[in-house]
Amino acid sequence: MIAVGLQAAVVAVIVVVVPFTAITAGLMLLFGLSAAPAIFGAAGLTATSIGINSKVLSELGSLSSKEGQIILGAAVIDDVLGIIVLPVMASLAKDRAVDLGNVVYLILVRILW
Repeated sequence: MIAVGLQAAVVAVIVVVVPFTAITAGLMLLFGLSAAPAIFGAAGLTATSIGINSKVLSELGSLSSKEGQIILGAAVIDDVLGIIVLPVMASLAKDRAVDLGNVVYLILVRILW
């Protein structure tokens, strides 16, 4: 992860931000949803699975290649970003606004628990 961390981080951010933005916009424009339900839908649809990624790379014999390491690193970072997005969504659902203190608390609880 140290060798490909920056590349994996760039890939992870792109893999999260682009679909999240496109899905949110699509739900709002095509289905007329307001922002909050569209954001919730996008958050649910942008999750990936590190287990599937690692199994496919293993079967292809590419798990230890640089590309495989970047993909796995990006999947791990994507999962961490998902852990951050969930408290934001919970805060939005509860208060209709993002309470930064609540988000930090929920992230810490998930990390430490």
